[in-house]
Amino acid sequence: MRHFRIIVVSVIMCACACAEDHGRDGNFWRELGDSEKTMYLAGFFDGMILGKHFSYWGSARKDGTLPPTGWEAAHSFDKFFAKYFKHITNSQVADGMNVFYEDYRNRSIEIDSAVWLVVNEIAGKPDREMQAMIESYRQNAK
Repeated sequence: MRHFRIIVVSVIMCACACAEDHGRDGNFWRELGDSEKTMYLAGFFDGMILGKHFSYWGSARKDGTLPPTGWEAAHSFDKFFAKYFKHITNSQVADGMNVFYEDYRNRSIEIDSAVWLVVNEIAGKPDREMQAMIESYRQNAK
């Protein structure tokens, strides 16, 4: 039993140390291999779709219809998804993330925020606006 406790404590300590050292930011991203990056983003995109469903499933009526706020949430998601994600691949975003995180000033920006910045750039947001957005995210990063 004593050995079991030592193993459990060791696993918990190791997990905590890994969680502290590896936030989901540019440093984490840069440690991933190319295939890991594209798979990470595939999961990220799948999670977005599930998040869409979560945003309105709880508001569905018994007859399956949605109240106006549920439709607004679904419509908002569809609008942003069509503009920023519909015609890009996870490997395109991975390439953009690699370039984004080459700049050491961006490495404390969380991955979800970096994806947002990268897809804005892919969508053609003007450079001046992009630089202002990036600077804002740098200032608000941990």
